[in-house]
Amino acid sequence: MGFAWVEPDPRTRYVAIAQPGYTEVYERLGHLPIRVATISGLHASPLGATFHVTEHDAKGTLLLRYRIDAFPSG
Repeated sequence: MGFAWVEPDPRTRYVAIAQPGYTEVYERLGHLPIRVATISGLHASPLGATFHVTEHDAKGTLLLRYRIDAFPSG
């Protein structure tokens, strides 16, 4: 399992992460970053994960679509 922090656009109410066969949705709380997780897109070398992200407004309208390639710090 891979984790990352997403700092959504100010207009965003929901952040969605594509998973195999479903999409996991996270609701934004205030202006805080959102910790997201994935079970797909994991990398062994270099260690990391790829997240396929969409951001949506309160009505569910798509605002942004992007990919995050996350790697551990240190």
